[in-house]
Amino acid sequence: MRKGTIHRLIELFEDAFHQLGYEVALDKLESLAVMVHKAMTVQARNFHNLEHVFNFVIPSDPIQTLAALFHDIVYFQVDQGFLPEIEKIVAPYIREGEGNIYILDQIPRDDWPVWLALDVFDLKCGELISPWTGLNEFLSAVVMNKSLEGVVSEKNLLTMTLCVEATIPFRSLETSGECPFDRLAERVRRISDKWQALLGDDEIEDAIRLAVAFANKDVENFAEDDPVCFLDNTWKLLPETNVALRSREIYTVREYRQAIQKMEAFLSNLNPDHVFHQYAGVPDDGEFNRLSQRAHRNIETARQYLQVKLLAQTILDALAEMSGGDAPLSLFMGDLPREGEESQRLENFLPQVADPEWLDTSSTIYRLLEAGWQGNAGFDLRTAPLTLFLYKVAAPGDLQKMLSAARKLLAGESSAREFLLALDPYVRQAVASACAEMAFTRRERLLPYAA
Repeated sequence: MRKGTIHRLIELFEDAFHQLGYEVALDKLESLAVMVHKAMTVQARNFHNLEHVFNFVIPSDPIQTLAALFHDIVYFQVDQGFLPEIEKIVAPYIREGEGNIYILDQIPRDDWPVWLALDVFDLKCGELISPWTGLNEFLSAVVMNKSLEGVVSEKNLLTMTLCVEATIPFRSLETSGECPFDRLAERVRRISDKWQALLGDDEIEDAIRLAVAFANKDVENFAEDDPVCFLDNTWKLLPETNVALRSREIYTVREYRQAIQKMEAFLSNLNPDHVFHQYAGVPDDGEFNRLSQRAHRNIETARQYLQVKLLAQTILDALAEMSGGDAPLSLFMGDLPREGEESQRLENFLPQVADPEWLDTSSTIYRLLEAGWQGNAGFDLRTAPLTLFLYKVAAPGDLQKMLSAARKLLAGESSAREFLLALDPYVRQAVASACAEMAFTRRERLLPYAA
């Protein structure tokens, strides 16, 4: 019989504490589990949710398990603030101003758990902290440290805090060649001296190795065997980072295009060498090379998929702009299918196109467009019929020309009309004609682009 998620959380906490030699009262176990459960089941959490936590924990490793339970408990920009239980913990240490979060100018010196987090994260009182510099990770560590103060030892708390700090993603090497974990090790040595030798030299090395393994596990989806699975997880992130997409079929053509554009830009600027890390033989060279190679492959595949997808959505956006302005995507594309029902959709009005000889139908991109990714994001189709149509009718060189024209439009260097006229005539006419059938209230303004 399947156990409830709160019961699983209670058992994970209880087992971890027991392995560390601590007996914790049942009401404390319950309150910890309920807080994690509430934080990780906020509606906006599509990826950073309890499924991610349950996949992360290693029941035989109590330190990693406890760190995993807390490491994403704060996700400020996705949750659009803090849950009341979490705000009660973090509010005494931060202030908000004009959408920014600052550490308070003064924090009592005897507030050891918070100073431990400040020292591990190399932060100072009064400092601005953003989502890109560790806001969520730092505040998650604060919540963890305050929640476990007096429950676990200071040594355990330090090691768990190192694990949470290690999950700040996509950090590069210093010009000196030092990696983030070289710098973290130096900070831990200073912290251990400051707090009366919490960890010896060998223990510091072991703690940093554990933190590296923890960080790599947090981003293990970048090393998926199948790029389709990687894209599945990528799609789960879209509604987390784009509030508009959280409302099924209400979001607009432009809002969807902007979401695709942001994700494409992120992956295009992400250096695959900054995804996984290695420190003092962890992971070993063979495993590290495997992780890195898969990150390169998956990121490149997702980039190519998103670029064609961006072109398709930019065409729709331009047609919407020229026919009356932004509108719900469902006006142009149709409703998302529901089980047992057939919906009239844009692809019903696109020409049937045979696979050209130059098209590699065994490629991952084709498979993604035709068969779709595996999951159910709720807000979107698994397949991409309009994008597949473009992929079939335009040779790679023509696709790149149209994508370049789309980027000019998105950069404000051309108008929607100029972009549409720069498209391959067959593509423009076919898509505009299909849109005129779907968005029939705009037919007269769309038909000139179908001629």
